[in-house]
Amino acid sequence: MDILYENDVFIDDSTSCTKDEAVAKMLGWMTSFQRKQFINLTEHCAIPSDELPFLHSLEDASLKETLTLQRGAALRDLSDTFLAGAADKVIEEKIKAVSKCNELINKAMQYLSAIDDELAKGKLSALRSDQEATEESGVTHITLGSLDEWAKSKYELSIFESQLSGSKLTESSQEETIHGGGSKETKEKNIYTLLAYLIDAFVLDKSTNAIKSRYIHGGILNVSATAKGIREFIDDNGGESLYGLGVESIKTHIEEARKIREDKLEGK
Repeated sequence: MDILYENDVFIDDSTSCTKDEAVAKMLGWMTSFQRKQFINLTEHCAIPSDELPFLHSLEDASLKETLTLQRGAALRDLSDTFLAGAADKVIEEKIKAVSKCNELINKAMQYLSAIDDELAKGKLSALRSDQEATEESGVTHITLGSLDEWAKSKYELSIFESQLSGSKLTESSQEETIHGGGSKETKEKNIYTLLAYLIDAFVLDKSTNAIKSRYIHGGILNVSATAKGIREFIDDNGGESLYGLGVESIKTHIEEARKIREDKLEGK
């Protein structure tokens, strides 16, 4: 049955948001136009990662408080697992969950700092203020349109991306298949795994050891240098105007591809 019919729906018609909400949207939270009326919580009262896109707002807690709650819940989950004498692999997964929370906090604070820096430019800022919402609430509100444009320009991400590509709220409970290639998630993982092997081929196929040394040091791939090399290859082959394939974006894709390949080889 379609998830849409299994849950009451909250429709978000906001056209602007606070700074905290802007960061949340850049993290992938609060991105769905149609959201579940009620959000499920873990036993430690945290919000599961797959529920974060459906989060209504941050009215009851600030971004900082929400992130703190998420990390605290991950720590308690790790502690419970350890005390229960769980297998090492299970404990490792809980440790990774805490690490992901730490990474999320760091990314959120970087986004928040960047937003403050952009707003400080005043009339020259790429972020536009919703004057009516700002005056009514007494808190700065940023238009979603300008936030999306700025986030694309600075970070190559869209706060509307998950909305445009389809929310989990309206997807069938059965996994979507694409051209007989398995579920969408499986196909995406396979593409990333293939990308990881292609990156290795790109690096190892260089004709001289001198060129190879640019990309590999001590047997370890230099991701930054490889990303620059790929960007240069793109530019040299007519791709100068391609959007979304800057060096930092390519670097991120390489790191994600290698991580997904590692997980698949471990049977995850």
